[in-house]
Amino acid sequence: MVCRYYVRLSVIDKPGTLAKITAILGGLKIGISSVIQPEGHEGESVPLIMMIHDATNATMHKALERIGRLSAVKAPPVMIRVESFESF
Repeated sequence: MVCRYYVRLSVIDKPGTLAKITAILGGLKIGISSVIQPEGHEGESVPLIMMIHDATNATMHKALERIGRLSAVKAPPVMIRVESFESF
């Protein structure tokens, strides 16, 4: 199945965290539509919310498994499929 995804991560707010996450996504050819990270305090856990361009379910699971193993990620990643019901 190919669709867009909403991803929510709980990460440590420190330099380089987003770079590590995007490197994993980029390495799997997964594009990011948008990123939101509310201001936090450096060194504390903050939410990181991403909208992902079309990707396969299998590739997303592989990416989130790798992202979940990063030391800066403090909770299991949450992923929700965003399906489109537009007719072609």
